[in-house]
Amino acid sequence: MLIKNHLLILFIFICFVFLNQKQVFSKSELHTKTYVFKTCIGESSICDDNFNEKIIISKNINGDISNTVNFIHPHVIKVKNLDTHKYRHTYISKHAIINNLGKTFILFIEGNIKPFVASKIKIKQNGRTLAVYKLKNIKVNNLPISH
Repeated sequence: MLIKNHLLILFIFICFVFLNQKQVFSKSELHTKTYVFKTCIGESSICDDNFNEKIIISKNINGDISNTVNFIHPHVIKVKNLDTHKYRHTYISKHAIINNLGKTFILFIEGNIKPFVASKIKIKQNGRTLAVYKLKNIKVNNLPISH
């Protein structure tokens, strides 16, 4: 009888914990979005270049952000993912870009967690912002287009 009471109490406790969990992100926000570079403000050596790259950003049900930067550009030799930080309702993802001259640029992808969007990319070198791109969400695999 004592074991049955303990099991009942344990069951009630587990139910209480699970039913009172706050869901931070709705299941409808469990998805991936693909972006391309849109408009640019900054140095002409970057803004006048023709970037056809895609940024793929995903968020899981726990709000964890992961992304892939696909650079198919003749001057980009290597892309290295650095880190992603969440700040309340926003996130910043950092990537190192190494060009064919051996110069390293840091690419910052900035966006909101809820609603889940990427808004812009900043390209920096030695702490100096060289260019800021707005991003455009594109339709991939029947995903909605948003601006």
